[in-house]
Amino acid sequence: YTLHVYSTFPGIVDACDNAAIDHDVPFTLDLGAPTLNSLSVQIDPATCGMDNGSVTGLSATGQTALSYVWRNSYGTVVGNEIDLINVPAEEYTLEVHDLMSCITYGGPWTVEEFGAPEIDDHDIIITSSNYGANNGSISGITVASSFNIAEYVWTDDQGTVVGSELDLSGVATGYYTLEVIDENTCSAITGPYFVGEIGGPLSAYPSASPSVICSGDPVTLSSGAGGGSGDYTYSWTSTPAGFTSTLGNPVVTPAETITYNVQLFDGYIYADGEVTVTVQPIPMPNAGDDQSIPHGIYTSLDGSAYNGSGEYSYYWAPIEKLIDAAAQNPQTVNLYETTPFYLTVEDNQTGCVSIDPDEVIVEVTGGFLSTNPSSFPDSVFCIGEEFWLHANGGGGSGDYTYTWTSVPALNLPAESSFSLSIDDPDDYQFEVIIFDGYNYASGEVVVSIEPLPVIDLGAAVQTLCIYDTVILDAGNPGSEYLWSNGATTQLITVGTTGLGYDEQEFSVNVFNQEGCEATDNVMIIFDYDACVGIEENESDIRLQVFPNPTTAVVNIIIDGAESEINIDVLNSTGALFGEYSFVPDANGMIKQNLSLRGRPAGIYLIKLDGDGIHRTVKIILL
Repeated sequence: YTLHVYSTFPGIVDACDNAAIDHDVPFTLDLGAPTLNSLSVQIDPATCGMDNGSVTGLSATGQTALSYVWRNSYGTVVGNEIDLINVPAEEYTLEVHDLMSCITYGGPWTVEEFGAPEIDDHDIIITSSNYGANNGSISGITVASSFNIAEYVWTDDQGTVVGSELDLSGVATGYYTLEVIDENTCSAITGPYFVGEIGGPLSAYPSASPSVICSGDPVTLSSGAGGGSGDYTYSWTSTPAGFTSTLGNPVVTPAETITYNVQLFDGYIYADGEVTVTVQPIPMPNAGDDQSIPHGIYTSLDGSAYNGSGEYSYYWAPIEKLIDAAAQNPQTVNLYETTPFYLTVEDNQTGCVSIDPDEVIVEVTGGFLSTNPSSFPDSVFCIGEEFWLHANGGGGSGDYTYTWTSVPALNLPAESSFSLSIDDPDDYQFEVIIFDGYNYASGEVVVSIEPLPVIDLGAAVQTLCIYDTVILDAGNPGSEYLWSNGATTQLITVGTTGLGYDEQEFSVNVFNQEGCEATDNVMIIFDYDACVGIEENESDIRLQVFPNPTTAVVNIIIDGAESEINIDVLNSTGALFGEYSFVPDANGMIKQNLSLRGRPAGIYLIKLDGDGIHRTVKIILL
């Protein structure tokens, strides 16, 4: 390919308004088809009459495993290895296929034939027969052959065998043909040769070789002159009229059946004769109507023939674009470019072959079958968020089926587009394979499912002393926050006026860095009862909590308790992390210590609850 850059206005400029000049940028696009190396190809001819020719020395490389298809000139498969061996003389083409349906073509390579007998008649001697005798002869012919000659066969113009030696003798005037056959049954034919006649009346026995032809083929005429003075002049005419000649052996190319007349003159008298040449009609091929198909599919061609016997053999080209190039109505391979096909036909009864092939054009429209799957509206989504997958198929026949798979595995519909919502966070790799009835194409898209923010504001309802404050922590550092009170920070501090009972409700929306959102809410109740329990014998119970602030251990002394006391330890958000029960001794005394060792620094609440005491004490842990 070449990229052509033109400087016509407005042209191409850089950031400093420097204009590009006219320039061609050549580049190569490697589509990954197999590479066929034919530099070392060796073609060995086939012995006449034998299947021992070969095409070897080729090598091929590709991105996947390769397979090989050899075809002869008729499109018939004759081999499936890279080396083609044991084949007769013919023309062969190689197809190299890979697993991606890419094909590289090689050839054609012609395997020649050798070893057929070669007949040389330059020194031929024809001796005429005496009138009324059988003493004519033909000699002087030589034969060269790589193999032993098995047989010589001389026949007359009636097909009767009249000799079995290289030299023919003892024959009457007439036409004679020689066939030489070697030990491999390979043969060569020469003649016919005319043995004239000495003496007797002047006679003309004209012949045509061959006498039955296809329209336009050459024919050699022979006068068959004999007798008379032996010094002849010739006058040829035809029926229908149109041909004249004064040659002894003129060559003609009749287009229709015709009779040739010859008149001999030996200086004294005339003799007449005639011979008919039968002309078989040339069959006419019809390759059918031009077609238009989508890119990358196959089609069938519609062949027929006329002007012949009605029995035909069909030969299509190019053979590499057809499954069976010798079928009347062959199927093409998948086509990726507009392709002309040519049909030649042969009449099975006459052997006549059409002169000009008929053409049909298969126009390929559209583009390669392709798919470019995508997710919408983005590629990153939150747990439970709905999104869409689209196959985005194009090219090919336009009639697609879809197969979706994913890793991790999900149950997906066989549709072009569909919506999903996924509850498990992970990276999901979706693959779609589309099939248009002829070819496959695949593509992938990766979708990330992100977790929602995790918010822990503590218990849904928290009761605090009216003199206390509490810090609400939405967690998820680095996120964005929106509290119901308008705050946009991770932490907010909640308190009250300390004048009496107060209920406050808070909610927070957290948006993490992936854009996922979560919401939580909490109710904070400030109540004087959370500060001290009021009982008629409360004045008899004395409570000491020390040291405060503390670095690790809190000592609790309760004097005057009459029954079991329950103690809960909570953090500033109201989350419970310690529950204790203590029974007073015989003197109504409870002495215990609570360890906060290992807890993060901050404010903690120690809540006491029992018969005659309800109190919450705020402790600061350093």
